[in-house]
Amino acid sequence: MQIAALIILIVFYCVGFGAIFFTSVGTLIIMTGAVIYALLTGFEVLSFSHIGMILGLYFTGEIFEFFLGFWGARRFGASRQAAWAGMLGGLIGALIGSLFLGVGAFIGTLMGIFTGVLVVEMPRHKDWKRAMTAGTGGILGRLGAIVTKVVLALLMGGIMIYDIIQHMERPF
Repeated sequence: MQIAALIILIVFYCVGFGAIFFTSVGTLIIMTGAVIYALLTGFEVLSFSHIGMILGLYFTGEIFEFFLGFWGARRFGASRQAAWAGMLGGLIGALIGSLFLGVGAFIGTLMGIFTGVLVVEMPRHKDWKRAMTAGTGGILGRLGAIVTKVVLALLMGGIMIYDIIQHMERPF
């Protein structure tokens, strides 16, 4: 059972890590894999406290993702409405982009963020440069969120690897 659980964990981790770049659910997939692994191994390998740490890292990633996208747009001059439009545009862009073998979700997200900010900022200020700068800020915020989630995913993986190695060293 432990071999099957380990295979499930590895698959969830790899899929989740890859998903960080294309969707917002990468760390959720990783966390779900960790919980399934812990359940299948009776929490003998991954402890409740380490599952709690992984859960905390997941929530940290979600908070950072939300605020970095919003902050990036605002920092580069977008209004509140434009920042929200960028977030909505990113979601719509990801959905449309996912129709292109899933790979388009990443490009769709970035294009959606940029377009959402641009559509709101352009009529307000009638200044292409200002609107494009604000849209670029939204994209940079999203890229910052991706970097943050990659770091958090690596920390999650480190916790899991640590527990697995610790368990392997114990006599059965």
